[in-house]
Amino acid sequence: MVVALAAALAALLPLGPFMPFTEGKAEGQSRIGEGKKKGSGQSPAASTGQAPSPAAPTGQAPSPAASSGQAPSPAASSGQASAAPPDTEVTPRPGRVKLVYVLGTGTQGCDDEAFFRRMVASELEVADPFVPAGPATHELEVRIQKDAPGFRAAVKLRDAAGKEVYYRDFLERTCADAVDRAVIVSMLTVFPPVRMATGPPAPPPPPAPTVDLASGLERRVAELLAREKVQDEKLSSLEARLSALEDVGTGKKKKEKQKTMDITFALSAGALLTAGLTPDVGPGVWLGGEGSSGPISIGVEARAVLPWRVRIGPRDFDFSQYVGLLVPCGRYKYFFGCAVAGGGVDLSYSSDPSLYKSSIFVPILQFGGRLGAEIPFGDSIVGARAWGEVLYTTPPSTVYYYAEEGEWDRPQVSAFFGLGLVVKLN
Repeated sequence: MVVALAAALAALLPLGPFMPFTEGKAEGQSRIGEGKKKGSGQSPAASTGQAPSPAAPTGQAPSPAASSGQAPSPAASSGQASAAPPDTEVTPRPGRVKLVYVLGTGTQGCDDEAFFRRMVASELEVADPFVPAGPATHELEVRIQKDAPGFRAAVKLRDAAGKEVYYRDFLERTCADAVDRAVIVSMLTVFPPVRMATGPPAPPPPPAPTVDLASGLERRVAELLAREKVQDEKLSSLEARLSALEDVGTGKKKKEKQKTMDITFALSAGALLTAGLTPDVGPGVWLGGEGSSGPISIGVEARAVLPWRVRIGPRDFDFSQYVGLLVPCGRYKYFFGCAVAGGGVDLSYSSDPSLYKSSIFVPILQFGGRLGAEIPFGDSIVGARAWGEVLYTTPPSTVYYYAEEGEWDRPQVSAFFGLGLVVKLN
């Protein structure tokens, strides 16, 4: 019954009873069986526990003392060709297996070595089988490590000489599943029910733990399968809920966008230069504010062309200009294009009393277009802005003196180039 249950569990997991599983080397027999033959020195008949046949050759000629009927020599009495001790030195048994438990990178929170020992001892219904009870005949290495998309558990068994006699690795979805699988593999390969049953005979009545062990293993496998099924169901449920939440969030965002506009406010300021307004390049400053939503923005701007010397014959005066502008813009990535419209005044000033007074203060209107670029400083709210524009100014104005025939006509078309900073307020 125990053999049948162990075989059924091995077929279910799928694991073999302590067979070599090294890639690229297929042998017709288990490595543990090979180790028995090399380590015990027994003939096949002796390894089965049967007495050798009297006709079987011992490989040595009988000593004269033995043939003459004398007492056997100490060497003969020690039994050089006699059966070796039981194969406890080459068969993994509780108390003779050293455990090496390794948690690799990315396994924080995984079950530790103490938990693994308790699990194996609980399933075997014995004390900790890795507590030394004599010289170790084997070393069991259990390694758990992160491996996308889950966790990989590797179980490796070496004999006392360091030779690998068993290896198996497998990928599980969670760290807990990987440790559970390592526990089952360790029980079925290192301490299987069949091998425990072939150990030293237990006192009568036949011990029930062997049967209970098989039942416990079967129950444990059923629990693991049930838990995996529950985890799959929970994962499917969470995925469905996440998908539903994403659908709801997408619909809500669309409705919010339809109801409200996401407006970003910004302030800008900088310096400018004029071209074609005065005989020489003139300086100026500008200050603006704007609100933008998506690719569209609307701003207002105050601009001042600072007083600059204009010469008429032997006389000269200072010319300046002060305007307020409405600047609607369209944007694409870092670039923008704008329409510009506004009004203000031309101001001409001179200490010479012969300056014609009607040319000192002239109201004006301006219209034109602007092209520019704005580059943010990394992820900050501050950026640099540069632009150039051409404006048409109306009505025409003329500055002249009473005593002189010379005059100056302010150009109606002029260019402006600005450079400054912009700060986003939200």
